[in-house]
Amino acid sequence: MFKAEKMTLVTIAGTKKQMPKVIGTLHSMNLFHIEDGAFGASEEGGFDIAAPMAGAPEVSEALVKTRSVMSHLGIKKATAPVLGKKKTDSLEGLQKNIASLEEKILAISEKSKKLDDQYAQISSIVSELEPLSGIDLDVAAYSEYKSLSVFVGYVSTIKGLNNKLSGCSKNIEIYSSEQCAKPTVAVFCDKSSSDDVHRILAEHDFSEISTKNVCEFHGKPAKLLAALSSKASDINKKKAILKSLTERLAKEYSGYLAQNTGMLEAESEKLNAPLKFASSKNAFVASGWIPAKKYAEFDEKLKATAKDNLFISREDKDFEDAPVALTNPKAVKPYEFFLDLYSLPKYTEINPTFFMFLTFPLFFGFMLGDFGYGLLTLAIFLILRNKIPPMKNLMTVLCFSSISTIIFGLAYGEFFGFEELGGYHLPHLLSRVHGAEALFTISILLGFVHVNIGFIIGFFNALNMHGLKHAVLEKASWILLEISLINSMSVVPIILLSNPLYNFMPITAGYALLAASILMIGKGEGIKGVLELPSIVTNILSYARLMAVGLVSVILAIVVNENATAMFHSGPIGMVFATLVFVAGHTINILLGLMSPFIHSMRLHYVEFFLKFYHGGGKRYMPFGSKKAL
Repeated sequence: MFKAEKMTLVTIAGTKKQMPKVIGTLHSMNLFHIEDGAFGASEEGGFDIAAPMAGAPEVSEALVKTRSVMSHLGIKKATAPVLGKKKTDSLEGLQKNIASLEEKILAISEKSKKLDDQYAQISSIVSELEPLSGIDLDVAAYSEYKSLSVFVGYVSTIKGLNNKLSGCSKNIEIYSSEQCAKPTVAVFCDKSSSDDVHRILAEHDFSEISTKNVCEFHGKPAKLLAALSSKASDINKKKAILKSLTERLAKEYSGYLAQNTGMLEAESEKLNAPLKFASSKNAFVASGWIPAKKYAEFDEKLKATAKDNLFISREDKDFEDAPVALTNPKAVKPYEFFLDLYSLPKYTEINPTFFMFLTFPLFFGFMLGDFGYGLLTLAIFLILRNKIPPMKNLMTVLCFSSISTIIFGLAYGEFFGFEELGGYHLPHLLSRVHGAEALFTISILLGFVHVNIGFIIGFFNALNMHGLKHAVLEKASWILLEISLINSMSVVPIILLSNPLYNFMPITAGYALLAASILMIGKGEGIKGVLELPSIVTNILSYARLMAVGLVSVILAIVVNENATAMFHSGPIGMVFATLVFVAGHTINILLGLMSPFIHSMRLHYVEFFLKFYHGGGKRYMPFGSKKAL
């Protein structure tokens, strides 16, 4: 649980004739995490990167085409029905079926594109006709003339416009309408008067309407719009038929395509595996990792495949760059979510997931801490946990956090911000409203414990990787620094209360220990460690946010309750508004109460806790033949 799965470095060497069988066995076992190249094999020794096996290009091409067809049909492998191995086709059969499907998809796609183009063209014409629908003219009238100028567009107002335009020319016709969103005019005049007409229209904020498409038609706008609407409806019906054809193909072939995609992926992985091997003219070498407890089974199966004509060696020392397979219990496993967001531990590091399992819900519940909020959020997260499978781990974490919220809600005696229900005072161990000082003290003590757990983990990490000397200088020195600071509290008040009980050693001895710890930090971490000395105080004080965030949440709940209660006693309408205020106010407070504790709990772990021991950068154990990281 605290360490990653014990890994063994395995090197396999054999003749090239054996390679296909060996790869097939490795793939079926799902144990061998292949390292690129091979340890001990070099160009000087006549080795180079091995070439893919025969058939790799064809399989890769088929895989690309199959995935393309699935994408066009909207098929998702995860949700496709499982049909069994009997529905896995041969490569030639699959290629024929894929080619046939591609032809059908292409035909549907081309028809759909033509319909889209037609619909776009109709939409363009409709957009020109609609402003003209109030002017009862044949649209052919808007064509270009040799002796006439045509102005069609919107104006700010029609009032007085006709009289002004009529004075511009004897040969002028004016049509107007106010049926559209803006007043619309159409003016026909001789070309000699066009400048005067344009000037008057400009005074009325004239905005031209394009008629380049509609003038090719004949007929009144209303009649044309009705005809175009009918055409658009026909196009939509044809598109719906094409969509149903696509859906039918997807339904018919989803299982087949998903099943064969899996087969092609496995085959492609096997055929391209030699790219991670080293090879000479007649031999190959492969290196990788397997769980140490599986070595006997691994060795037996490989030797049976190659009839003992295979060289297999193992190394069991702790390599820092070995792949990481976390071994957390079922209850702790969801908290790997936080490591996925951050970084996996190195193989030689202590796995911090269990500590997050303990402290993340503790901090979350400490901040939100309301019995009613906890019950409500627990119900929501339990539902979402089943409804959103990809978010199952996060929802599980939040379920544990909601249980912690319920427990702290009982300790604080709070139910949706109320400390009293129906005249009955809820029992509590600590009041957040009246006990802020105590909450602050508890927050700092939690921070002190949490930070020092980080130093203790860091001590064992350094001990495993670098030895006792480094562990003492780099990590134990910080714990000694804290002890000396607590003893010298009158000089550096780190824990809140300057109390003689904290002076558990002579003050001069405390100062000597302080100086010694600083020297140790300088020796272990250099000038960087000395410059970071004040951080030990700021890191611990940072946990005061546990009190602050929780206090804000409960005060907001109280404000909502007081306002809702005041409205509730002001008649029927007041009761309605009181209900709205209560529901809306607590909904907002719960949303804020979920976000803030989640974010601040993450920060306390990633910054104040992880930086005391965690390097990260581990690579996930990805066994050959398995698509899922372990």
